[in-house]
Amino acid sequence: MPTPLANVVTRLKEALAYRPAFFLTQAEKGMGVSPEVSFKVMTEVYLGDLAVRASIDFLADQIAGMDFHTTMSEEYTERSDGKTAKEIVD
Repeated sequence: MPTPLANVVTRLKEALAYRPAFFLTQAEKGMGVSPEVSFKVMTEVYLGDLAVRASIDFLADQIAGMDFHTTMSEEYTERSDGKTAKEIVD
């Protein structure tokens, strides 16, 4: 069983871990600059949270209509679990 001191040390390590959001300047935050989020994280959130998925699908439906066709830039090569964004969405 972890001791209270071990719990404090663990929480401090987590709080001080590298997080890009901590390294934005006040000017960048004021301009609305966001830290980069990897495609893998975005995919995990999209597939793992039904509310996120529903809101993204709803926005896509409102913008493009029900029978929209997805495309992807050939220059974009980032993958999540071996799949491209187009393969995940389709």
